[in-house]
Amino acid sequence: MPANDDYIYSNWSKSAGDSMEVLRMTVKVDVSQECLPHLQSQELLGDIWFYRTDCRYLQDAWLEHPFGYEPASLVNNENEEVFMRAHGIFAIPASFYLAPPEDNVEYTTFRHFNAVDSNLCFNQLAYVLSMEGSKSGLVPLDKFGVDPEHIRCRKVAVNMMIAKINTTFVRPINPSGFTGWIAIKTIYERKGMPFMEMEFQFSDLEGPGLAVGECRGVVFVQNFCEDPSHPGGCSD
Repeated sequence: MPANDDYIYSNWSKSAGDSMEVLRMTVKVDVSQECLPHLQSQELLGDIWFYRTDCRYLQDAWLEHPFGYEPASLVNNENEEVFMRAHGIFAIPASFYLAPPEDNVEYTTFRHFNAVDSNLCFNQLAYVLSMEGSKSGLVPLDKFGVDPEHIRCRKVAVNMMIAKINTTFVRPINPSGFTGWIAIKTIYERKGMPFMEMEFQFSDLEGPGLAVGECRGVVFVQNFCEDPSHPGGCSD
């Protein structure tokens, strides 16, 4: 992690040396945490298999949580020291939406980590957090009708959606290699659906690049019900 992270964690309202106001984060990610084993390549691919090969930016991922973490405590949580987090390493070799340039030098200069890239990276790591977290019992979506045994199916994946996202790009990030994390702060129910309030960060592996944000995710459990009494069912 970058050397200035400790500063950022405790001073999210403004980053050192910057005049730009950034989102004020609330999770205390500087508390002691337990880091789970890194995902095997087949596990990682299994979580983002529906992405085009050239858009699979997530290269490595693992889960983390505070010591003494109890999954049930994430439901309706208001404690800033309780969260479930996924950490990842990313690389964007080329932006799929840009036409190949004739001048490679110009292309290299033009490349930057922007909102499109941020959302794609967020989505991929969020799938890992939701799917691996649910399968391991660390993200309690089962309490809201999501069957952990079927969470990798297409019906579940396409019904995990972003309701709201806000990103602040503090300093430019080198897209050729960077790190990121997403933390679920709380899960709660509204209109029969689980909502997740999350915070996230992307930063250079080596360098000052930084982007921070918050997101509200929702799972439309009613869209993959086989049996209304068992809303976690999935037929494909």
